[in-house]
Amino acid sequence: MKQALDSSFSPVYARLYRELVAKISSGHWKPGEQLPTERQLAQENQLSVGTVRKAMELLVQAGYCYRIQGKGTFISDYASSQTKFFYKSRHSLFDKDVDILPREVAVEEIRLPDDVAGYLNCAPQSRGIQVRRTLLGRDENGMFPLAWCVSYFPYAEASALMDIPSDDFVKYPLYLILEKHCHLSTVFCDEFLQICTELPARVQEALGRPRHTVCFEMSMVSYTFGKIPFEFRLSYMLNESTGMIRRHDFRQ
Repeated sequence: MKQALDSSFSPVYARLYRELVAKISSGHWKPGEQLPTERQLAQENQLSVGTVRKAMELLVQAGYCYRIQGKGTFISDYASSQTKFFYKSRHSLFDKDVDILPREVAVEEIRLPDDVAGYLNCAPQSRGIQVRRTLLGRDENGMFPLAWCVSYFPYAEASALMDIPSDDFVKYPLYLILEKHCHLSTVFCDEFLQICTELPARVQEALGRPRHTVCFEMSMVSYTFGKIPFEFRLSYMLNESTGMIRRHDFRQ
């Protein structure tokens, strides 16, 4: 049976995290502005410093904030940040990141395929939301096809996506939208990566590549607090001129 997503189920640090995100999103703190210290936030919210520290860690991981050693925690320019893309793309390990630009976004209500419903702990043929996107890369030489992906969400948790202007899906990473409009925070993901040598027809059309194009195929389930799954994503990423890079922090 599917476990409901309920804010009362979330740990205290998760609720504080959402409150801080709401303040940042509303402009309470501006990009570049320093946040109060952990001790100050603990006193203001009548919480332990350890609880506040966990919430602050999530803010940094999510890209809302950054830290400067010996100085404090500062607000990122999160509206234009690419930190919420799980993978970044580069031409080589130490090159700068290639810009990732969502295009041709389509959002619709569907019946979840049986395998997807299983990943999301939903009943077969449950109502769901599907978000399809083509991702373009941009470097000093211009724009090029980079990836195609489709995400599935349970309808009850993600129905707000149906009311969001299409331009927002182009301007902002999907996880910022989910966090702001659906109150879905990504805590961790399980991911399966393999080489694909035959593109599905819809991916061929979107990326303008022939059927037998070699690329990365990625399946991913994202979880929120309480280890509750809320997204299944299938992505196809071309690797003709770029590769994927992801930073893993083993201090957590």
